[in-house]
Amino acid sequence: MFRHLFVVPAVLAAVTASSVAALPPYWDSVRQIQAILDSEELGARVHGAITSIRSLRDLTFQVETRSCQATVVLEAIPPDGPGATSYVVETVMDVVCQ
Repeated sequence: MFRHLFVVPAVLAAVTASSVAALPPYWDSVRQIQAILDSEELGARVHGAITSIRSLRDLTFQVETRSCQATVVLEAIPPDGPGATSYVVETVMDVVCQ
């Protein structure tokens, strides 16, 4: 009977740790957009103020400025342990400026 007293806390700890690992969708998308805004490659290839960032599909975004468009693909970097996924820009492509 006392063995069950040790199993319950262990199960609760495992469930809590796994639930802490994932961010709600809003905050995960904030991290994705921040990775796009932090991209030196994107900043070097487009000019003008950003007017929109639009999700095309999973981890692929269209970034528009007043005079340029670019497609940005992110790479997801899972955490080593419990925590949030990080993102970095993998590719900036299809850059068109007028």
